[in-house]
Amino acid sequence: MTGVQTCALPISTSTAFISQALPVDALDYTEDFESGGFRPGWTFHGPNGTGGNWAVRDDAGGFGSSTHAMAYDNFYTDLGGARDAVWTEKLGPVDAQNLTLSFDVSYAQYGGQYSDTLAVRVSIDCGATWTEVYVKGGDELATAPDTQDAFVPTADQWRYEEVPLQQFLGQPEWIIAFENRGHYGNVIRVDNINLAPLWFGVEDVGSSSGLNVYPNPAQDRLEVRAYGLNGATTLRVLDAAGREVLRSAISTIGDRWSGRVNVDGLSNGVYILMVGGVTTRFAVQR
Repeated sequence: MTGVQTCALPISTSTAFISQALPVDALDYTEDFESGGFRPGWTFHGPNGTGGNWAVRDDAGGFGSSTHAMAYDNFYTDLGGARDAVWTEKLGPVDAQNLTLSFDVSYAQYGGQYSDTLAVRVSIDCGATWTEVYVKGGDELATAPDTQDAFVPTADQWRYEEVPLQQFLGQPEWIIAFENRGHYGNVIRVDNINLAPLWFGVEDVGSSSGLNVYPNPAQDRLEVRAYGLNGATTLRVLDAAGREVLRSAISTIGDRWSGRVNVDGLSNGVYILMVGGVTTRFAVQR
């Protein structure tokens, strides 16, 4: 993609969004909100052209591994079923295979008819039209029991989500929107947004080493295939805070190893798997 692209967007703070599309295959696109704010270029699209009510809060982060997350407070905001979205900056082009969006989410319903929904949508025409790639609400979205208090999740009241985005490969530019559909329920939080080629169970053709895992998220076991290990003899698992939670000796055949890792003793969350100098991430979710 060459040149500067212009998207006219209905946002409260600007009437135009002018940027070079950010090539996803050139970066590990991650947002953990630990800066205390949103990424440059993200825009807000509330009902009737308002600026919206998405905010970064500092009372809880994904799986307790941080203190900040993006949140929508339906507890104090009654949208009456209206929609309020935050859009990423313009992205693309995408040349990688198996592109996947992942994020952590937490939510508890208030109860009764007061239930909310989170949707993720993608636009390839500057927001003129959208494709819905994820939508969960009510019991399906909830990660904790109903509460009549403003919901603040504990470390085990989060869920890891993955959304495949292969259908958008080859598009020169696109935008992702996280959309709250509120009914005066409770707080929805989203954290640790990651957009990258799927590094779980996918080989990098241009790489001399790799680490593939399945299934992801895992429940009680993880199948691992590794190559390009150059004599590695140790497998390690670290939690989100960098603490070692598992260690095992392995015996390679040449520069390869495959086997099963029991993760039934690990709590729900995101972990780092290390074999020699090769690393990848996986989640435990039950």
